[in-house]
Amino acid sequence: MTSFIKDHSKLLAIILLAFLLRIIGINSYPIGLYSDEAVFGYNAKLLIETGRDEYNRFWPMSLESFGDWKPPMQAWLAIPFVWALGLNEYAVRLPSAILGTATIVVVYFLAGTLLRSDLAAARSDLFRNIPLAAALLLAINPWHIFMSRIAMLVAVEVFFISLGVLSLIKGLKHTVIPAKAGIYTNNYLYRFRVKPGMTRINQWWIVAAVSFSGAIYSYYGSRVTVPLILLIFTLVYFKELKLRLKELLIPVLVGAMLLSPLVIQSLKEPSILTGRARTTSVFFNDNVRLQLWDAHTKAGLKHIPPLVSRFFDNKLYYYARDIAGRYVSHFSPLFLFFRGDSHPPFKIPGLGYLHLVDLPFFIFGVILLRRRLKQSPGKKNMLFLLLYLIISPFVAGLTFLTPAANRSFNLVIPWTIITAYGLLAVLTMKQFNNLTMKAAIVFLYLISLTTYAYSYTQLVSQQLPHHWHYGRKELVGKLAPLLQKYDKIYLTNKGGPPYIFLSFYLSISPGEFHRTVQRNPVINDLGWGHVDRILGVTIPREFQWREVPKELDALYVGFEDEIPESEVEVLDRVYYPSGRPVYTLVKLKR
Repeated sequence: MTSFIKDHSKLLAIILLAFLLRIIGINSYPIGLYSDEAVFGYNAKLLIETGRDEYNRFWPMSLESFGDWKPPMQAWLAIPFVWALGLNEYAVRLPSAILGTATIVVVYFLAGTLLRSDLAAARSDLFRNIPLAAALLLAINPWHIFMSRIAMLVAVEVFFISLGVLSLIKGLKHTVIPAKAGIYTNNYLYRFRVKPGMTRINQWWIVAAVSFSGAIYSYYGSRVTVPLILLIFTLVYFKELKLRLKELLIPVLVGAMLLSPLVIQSLKEPSILTGRARTTSVFFNDNVRLQLWDAHTKAGLKHIPPLVSRFFDNKLYYYARDIAGRYVSHFSPLFLFFRGDSHPPFKIPGLGYLHLVDLPFFIFGVILLRRRLKQSPGKKNMLFLLLYLIISPFVAGLTFLTPAANRSFNLVIPWTIITAYGLLAVLTMKQFNNLTMKAAIVFLYLISLTTYAYSYTQLVSQQLPHHWHYGRKELVGKLAPLLQKYDKIYLTNKGGPPYIFLSFYLSISPGEFHRTVQRNPVINDLGWGHVDRILGVTIPREFQWREVPKELDALYVGFEDEIPESEVEVLDRVYYPSGRPVYTLVKLKR
């Protein structure tokens, strides 16, 4: 153990740094608990106590939640923490922080495995530290820190995806294949003597099957990303895979077995497979249809024959162009470095998601990898790494809310490895291999990380608290003693679905929840459901003050300025950190 710590002391220090950046103040930053996080936490509590979710389904393979059918992995992972720590922000977010930190370890080994041939042939000891550099860069990566501090699916998904990729590549190295006696296999991935009929179970590929199954249970995007990764793996390593088809049998069976419950439940409820994909995809949005209508209308005004117009202005071309544009937007410097996601809550005011100092090293890394494709014995690994980068934001390009920081989050893994490759390649050059250059790079990263920390802890709290549903916890704290005092309470639906916050912060028992919750049977056009009532609290779907029943003995809770104060007596308020009211508790004037 002492020897292991000594040999890996630098990596352990990086892991500790990464964990601290992801765990310190995790209950307070981001400033509020997002509604999806509350769903995972409360359903974890229900599963602990009854084995059933909020819809009374026994260990479901998807959580119906607000009608968007969330993958269950985040709730499953929260179970031991909710059991040990109670129902709170720490318990819900810890799985993301822990697996986010574990991803640092995966990237360390993934960088070493993918770049094995170049590291072995390197003359510079500094260049051999690429795995450590990749681990460090991911540890301080703003995008990865941000996603690892929230229970929003993607940090967990990226852990499983990256572990699956590592296991695929490792499986090529650590395996024995059937061959004729006396033949040696020999390339940069493996070397061993094989005997007639010699074979064994490929443990690494079994780990890959388990990991990719875990990703599919973690995030809907993986149901596209995983097949894409397996496709490029097959294309790049086709010659190697042809020789070991028998070894694929058990991993395929393991994957099929793990995913069979999902498939079986989806036969009863098809929405389980796609979740909100139907309502967030470019095919659901009217953008392309409106463009086509406009093009055909203009063609008609110019007396262009309809057949000609439909030939040139067709759905295939317009959808392909729309998807390509959305896909490319995820490589935009504006998105990555300056503006970030335009759709909260995945936004950091005034910043993107990556350190700007990464950019020259990333570009140099890509150029160097492309050159090495022609001469390096590890060219297949390098090709796979570049293709891994290219496919990472593909899922995000299929949605109309682009660029999207959560759906393109897989991009952070190949980006980090390539940036580390380029960084250390630069530092091994004579003109840059000096203390001044190294100190300057460290200084730039420190400045960038400090700027991110300020924006994350201060600006998000001041500018975006409503997007993190800030105030629901404080409101529930004020409502708790009033639930028995008032027979009728009318609660606004704005600021995050109220029922899940009442359930979470009051830790409502399963029996009381199922006894008092009343769901609206109408699902809106975007697929969202609604809870009309819980614990005697009425929640209008649209809280319009003039339409809410007026009763002298009732308590009303409005969001921001929903309730005109000239007509009511203000009893209490909940305030944003800026001092502006977020919720107002009132009753009618007598």
